[in-house]
Amino acid sequence: MIRSRAKCPACKKIIDFDKRHKVREFVTCPFCQNILEVVSEHPQKLDWAEDPLIVSSLRSRQKLY
Repeated sequence: MIRSRAKCPACKKIIDFDKRHKVREFVTCPFCQNILEVVSEHPQKLDWAEDPLIVSSLRSRQKLY
């Protein structure tokens, strides 16, 4: 059963997930193998995963470092 879906920012393909992922969770695109980060839950959106040593603007805005 598909719980959620999102578009990969790298290969632009739609990824179907069997569970809903939370914001800041990392996922791997099954098509291009890029590591992505969930940036929105409703609707589910993905973005490039940031290097954990570099604070992204999203992380600094939400104080998640």
